[in-house]
Amino acid sequence: RQRLAWFHRNGTKISDVSQPLERYFYPAISPDGKRIAVEAGDGENLDIWVHDIARGARTRLTTDPAIDTAPSFSPDGRQIVFESDRGGSQQIYVMNVDGSNQRRISFGQGANGTPVWSPRGDLIAFTRRVGNQFNIGVMRPDGSGDNLISSGGKEEGPTWAPNGRV
Repeated sequence: RQRLAWFHRNGTKISDVSQPLERYFYPAISPDGKRIAVEAGDGENLDIWVHDIARGARTRLTTDPAIDTAPSFSPDGRQIVFESDRGGSQQIYVMNVDGSNQRRISFGQGANGTPVWSPRGDLIAFTRRVGNQFNIGVMRPDGSGDNLISSGGKEEGPTWAPNGRV
């Protein structure tokens, strides 16, 4: 079993989760630094969980039998974008930070994943896979404006500059 812990950059332990799950992946810290969203498994499923750092408490946000992974907070901390294969293929979903109002926003061809919310809040970057081609795209948080911005076929795992321009 793995444990999830937070450390100050000077090495001082800030918090940990007393009841570990099987594994943790894709940690994302909320803009206010008070919560962390992760993909975590309880031995049966992989879901999105949010941990309250100060209290050491955790809340399971997704319960679908599919794999839910790669969470990213909106800049205002009120929503989380994530990927899931619950619709039969890897696609992008958005939900409120309490897990309510889960909805699919990607409908383009192929598999869509690794979503990352821009610091400005206006776009979500993602990876689209069609066959053996991987490209980076962006879309608005409602799923509109889906646009591939790379075409080399070997790009994946987007991230944003702190100003959200690049």
